[in-house]
Amino acid sequence: MDRGFELVPHTADIGLRIRGASGEELTRRAIEGFAHLMLAEPSAVEPAAHLVVRVEGASLEELLVRLLNELIFLFDTKGFLCRKAAMVKLGGAWLEAELAGEPYDPSRHEIVAVAKAATYHGLRLLHTGGGLCVTV
Repeated sequence: MDRGFELVPHTADIGLRIRGASGEELTRRAIEGFAHLMLAEPSAVEPAAHLVVRVEGASLEELLVRLLNELIFLFDTKGFLCRKAAMVKLGGAWLEAELAGEPYDPSRHEIVAVAKAATYHGLRLLHTGGGLCVTV
């Protein structure tokens, strides 16, 4: 998990285990992990376009699930592939992220998995000596 995330088996499909020193770092790594889940080569996505998204929720876990579902929605409706977060801000009950990516181009982007939804099944946030760890 040297990148701060790893893909893990899940009863329904696949999960992400993410580690970070803070909620902001955890969010950045969740976005990068999602790109690795979806794409054969995430580095093929140029961070040329930027979109700002904002989600609301009662906990960091809920914010992460809603953010991942927003990434799915952006791909499904606009063909937007997110490679990373250019900026992340966390408030008490909201998360705002500036997403860096570009529109899907089948000649350059190989999709290996299309997520239908991020769920709360097995969702767990742990406080560790090194920060935070969440499985979603």
